[in-house]
Amino acid sequence: MPQQQTWSKTNLELFFQCPRQWFLKYGRPKKPSDTLQPSTRISQRDISIRIARRVLYEWLEDHKNGSLWSQQFKKQQIQDITEFMFSSLKLQLETFQSKAIVQNVEHWIDSLIEHPWLSKVRHQSTSWLFFPRTESIGKHGNILYCAPDIVVYEQGVWTCVRIQFSPFQFNETTHLETLSMGIWALERPFMTEATANIRIRNISLERHQWRGVEFECGDELLERTQKLIEYDLEAMRDLKNEVMVLKSLNVLPLAKHPRICKSCPHLGVCPASKGLAEAKLEQQVLALYDLKQSKFRHKVG
Repeated sequence: MPQQQTWSKTNLELFFQCPRQWFLKYGRPKKPSDTLQPSTRISQRDISIRIARRVLYEWLEDHKNGSLWSQQFKKQQIQDITEFMFSSLKLQLETFQSKAIVQNVEHWIDSLIEHPWLSKVRHQSTSWLFFPRTESIGKHGNILYCAPDIVVYEQGVWTCVRIQFSPFQFNETTHLETLSMGIWALERPFMTEATANIRIRNISLERHQWRGVEFECGDELLERTQKLIEYDLEAMRDLKNEVMVLKSLNVLPLAKHPRICKSCPHLGVCPASKGLAEAKLEQQVLALYDLKQSKFRHKVG
């Protein structure tokens, strides 16, 4: 029986950006002694996105309960969450950093909640729900993290909205990944069993402007999405198995770009700590050696 796998947009992005970092975070068997160490190499933009997403979650929760934020209260919430985030990551927060982050996040949130697609949420004019990124579904024995941030219900249509604090790079893969919200909707109890009743929307941040993209959601497209997910899971499973068989991390490709290394919590024990380009050349030699050793052990055995 195949081992249960986890699929998510974040998981998948890391898998393609740096298979080694992905394996250390998601792929290797966890031990009781393993503890999560916060990275001290996270960029200010990445921290700002984390803060903005947390502020949005708090705003949605209070708004759903009928508690509306004043501008002053919102600014204080952003300040408090910023301080908490830096404290939890064990990072020093300078005054100039705090001011810049608060202003940036405040602008993001203000412009986001004014987006036309959030007007029904903002004015409480129809039924809507919001979901944390930890919301998952089970599909074919695997765990899929593909929930929308907000679902709006109106006249028999369920509109799944994902909010992305980064540009949306449209291609066939990102298109199908976004449609995974449709798979999530069909698996949710008390929602719909017809793809015709599902609308998929993505709101992304590009050059300080929010841009919306809407996708059709049909049976054929969702079938292609499911096949893409299964292909991704199979690739992850194959990579894990290769590491376990060879008992070496040398088979894991390193990061595609040096910027990916900057926020990696494992950089200190990674060959790329002294330079990515040089580490890749050295890795090719080590991988070849491990492969020869594995074949030798197989023949002896």
